[in-house]
Amino acid sequence: MEDLSSRITMRTVLLECAKQFRVPSGGERGILGRRRLKTMYLSRELVQASYPEIGEYFCRTHAAAIHAYKRLARELSDRTKLGIDVEVIRDFLIIKYQS
Repeated sequence: MEDLSSRITMRTVLLECAKQFRVPSGGERGILGRRRLKTMYLSRELVQASYPEIGEYFCRTHAAAIHAYKRLARELSDRTKLGIDVEVIRDFLIIKYQS
């Protein structure tokens, strides 16, 4: 994953998530919040960014980044729709950016 993290940036993750999740310009707060959680989680997983870096990038605190990561890790282990969405986009990004 180290080689992959040199090709994927938080901006890459953000743009791909926006495309995949069809982020609306003035969408509901809850919908955007869940999408931000997914994007923050993937930034940690794929970019290996620190929690403070993630928080700063998304105009949140490092505590919000930690919360996003832990919540999505739990969702992935429970195989919820939220977790499955994250797996799909993670796999897409890995395939797209592998050498």
